Amino acid sequence: SARVSSGPWLSLSWPAKRKLENLDYCPDSARKSTEEALALLEQTIPETLEDEKELKKQRRLLKNREAAHLSRLRKKQYVEDLETQVETLTSENSAIKARLKELEMENVQLKEHIKKMSAPFAPKHSAACR
Repeated sequence: SARVSSGPWLSLSWPAKRKLENLDYCPDSARKSTEEALALLEQTIPETLEDEKELKKQRRLLKNREAAHLSRLRKKQYVEDLETQVETLTSENSAIKARLKELEMENVQLKEHIKKMSAPFAPKHSAACR
């Protein structure tokens, strides 16, 4: 079988190269999913030891790319969850601050009320006692 001297499969024989050349290894591609690419790689029968090594390398690269993609998706979801949590906690914090301000004002009013109510009962000191 003829050898192919260009592309990422330099060591692959022509039949193996033909099966792989239609794969698009870009993760954003809609042409083939990683699973389809892996399935195609699994169907490829290596003719030489070099072909087998290259297929193993391609499988590993595809699996790594898929794992990286899933990791990015998990991280994106994690960040979105954190952003939602920040919004919720910020809102709760604002509500708690507003309630604290209300309670502080009420506390000042109650202290003034107590002061007014207890004034008639306060002992009167004469000037001679001082």
